Amino acid sequence: MTSIFGTLKRILPNTEDWWSTLIGLGTFAFCFVISFSSKSDYTTAPIWSNNPGTFFTDSYYWVSIPIAFVVLLFGTYVPLKFMEKRFDLKGFVFIFLLTILCIIIGNQKTFHAVGVGAPVWSIGIGFMFSNIVFRGYHVYVNLRRREGYQTIQDDRTLDEMENSASLKLKETKSIWTEDCIPRWLKCVLLDEYFIKVSLVLLAMDLLKVKDVFVPSIIVSSDTIFLFLFLFVVGWKIWVIDRDTAMVAAAAVSICGSSAANAIGSTIGASKSAISFPIAIMAIWTVPCIVLMPIMYTKWLEDALHWTSREGGAWIGGTIDTTGAVVASAATIDDDAKQAAAIVKMLQNCLIGPICLIVLIGNIYLNREKESDISGKKVLQILWNRFPKFVLGFISVCLILLALPSSDWKTQIINTSLLGSSWFETMGFVCIGLNINITEICNNLSVMKLLVFYLLAQAFDMFTTGLLTNYAF
Repeated sequence: MTSIFGTLKRILPNTEDWWSTLIGLGTFAFCFVISFSSKSDYTTAPIWSNNPGTFFTDSYYWVSIPIAFVVLLFGTYVPLKFMEKRFDLKGFVFIFLLTILCIIIGNQKTFHAVGVGAPVWSIGIGFMFSNIVFRGYHVYVNLRRREGYQTIQDDRTLDEMENSASLKLKETKSIWTEDCIPRWLKCVLLDEYFIKVSLVLLAMDLLKVKDVFVPSIIVSSDTIFLFLFLFVVGWKIWVIDRDTAMVAAAAVSICGSSAANAIGSTIGASKSAISFPIAIMAIWTVPCIVLMPIMYTKWLEDALHWTSREGGAWIGGTIDTTGAVVASAATIDDDAKQAAAIVKMLQNCLIGPICLIVLIGNIYLNREKESDISGKKVLQILWNRFPKFVLGFISVCLILLALPSSDWKTQIINTSLLGSSWFETMGFVCIGLNINITEICNNLSVMKLLVFYLLAQAFDMFTTGLLTNYAF
């Protein structure tokens, strides 16, 4: 068994980027098989109103929970084992239970209607645990320890007191990290990895974009230019650090957290450079979901004589996340929802090309040392830094394109999207758990980033509206 493990370790590319691709493709193959063998509708989470128990009784969605547990457990344990990193089952189970909780809350009728779904709850609940529950418990333990020191008997020497305090401090440090997260949990907070896998599984049937293909391409055509423009404005004019400006520009102009993580991993951005824009995006998405359909029905429909398709395309090109786009456009009608989804899918397709552009630009902006560039071929640097999960995403799209249209193909897509949503929600929970409110409050640049994000979103809303008015 050991020799087999060693052989596989030598053969397989042993990086997180490659593992996200391999696990994503393996999960898609699994979705392929179970779609062929099952006809039950286990891919759609039921909407519940007053009794959360109906979430488990009104559909077969509950069947996906134990399957998702096994797939996610395998997809977490195996890469960490091969990369010789720590895995803690207790931490994994904790994140998985939070994921289920967020999915249930996000499918409550009222929350679902206004678009406050599982992604928003995942970041919010993860944030609450890391900054209120864990940090509060940490403060409570320290206060109790101080009270204990004050009641120490007078006959104990100062050395004994110091030794006791030192031992307790070492014990505390062995359990908790510096940002007040238990070590058994910190080792499995793989937010980037989970979201990379979810991107591989973001199954897209390219044949479905035929009806509004040309107008949607026009609406999506400003994506690359808008990304570059917002990046330059944020970096050079707003004086935000380069990585954060690039990640924020990707989140606004392309497709939210998916693009933010893709660009962040491409340039090797820090955790904070990725998590801060995503957290701001999650907060700002909620009012956009509610306000944009109202803006369409109250003003744009009559003033610009827009149809619901134009309203949907405008929403699809403006709101950042795919789920929020669908939730918002669905409040208008089905045509709006279809147009919004297609525009957003086309923007999703641009993740790969934009990552490549960013990667080339990143090399020639002297991010690498001159000695490193001279010692390597540019193509080799491109390959080493290129996000491999994009190859997985393209592979899945090509496989689906080759399949004939049928109910089975639809079931494959729905099952793959279900797997994507599980990995994505796990990733969002990890993002929430990784957000350190103390660091944010002490970092004035975050407030600057918030203002920049809001202005960038308003500019995106305006330019997308102009293109929508022209295209349709």
